[in-house]
Amino acid sequence: MKNQRVKLHLLPTEMKGNQGHTLWKNKDGQLLHTKTSSNDLQGQYLYATSDEKPKEVDWCYDEYNKVVFKSGNNNTGASRKIIATTDPKLTICDECGWGNSVHKIDCVSKTSVPQLQQSFLKEFVANPNGKWEVEYEGLYNTFGHLQDKGKLKLNQDNTVSITPVEEKMYSREEVIKLLNAYGNDVANEFNDCDCDHTEPFSFDEEDWIKNNLKK
Repeated sequence: MKNQRVKLHLLPTEMKGNQGHTLWKNKDGQLLHTKTSSNDLQGQYLYATSDEKPKEVDWCYDEYNKVVFKSGNNNTGASRKIIATTDPKLTICDECGWGNSVHKIDCVSKTSVPQLQQSFLKEFVANPNGKWEVEYEGLYNTFGHLQDKGKLKLNQDNTVSITPVEEKMYSREEVIKLLNAYGNDVANEFNDCDCDHTEPFSFDEEDWIKNNLKK
């Protein structure tokens, strides 16, 4: 298991007044989390997106045009896969499976895209500029990139747990191990060799540590 960072995007809805919705903006643009609303508030949907490459049946968010759409062959570089949302209109096909590249035309059974927990919405309103991450289950390489078998971890109620990113402080020894592993992965990829991750550093790597790490 490993955590991956996500981006969060707000889009206005057509909702006015108290309709069971909980995310709103007032006339001053202030974001609110409340079940008691008024006609002076504009409903908001929240979308969590990942760096995963969207497949044909995935929902996406276009960062440039600020719109939500179903993925296809016309995806742009600004498109990000939606992995969770508060938008109930976004559904996935039960028969085909979410993320499956093959879709049955006659499929009618659908489930909502994983939802964002209400407890998280309160955190988001309190810190809309925060950095957030979700947990994935699967295989990872040394670079920390999720392999094809990776799967978003869901709660039993089809919600996703999003937590604040905790910035890690690395010791000198940890940095050395990471740089060494990175260098050997590059060597393996381009030279088709099986390098030992415990090999000593070269002069250039030690020089990089002296110039870039605080003492």
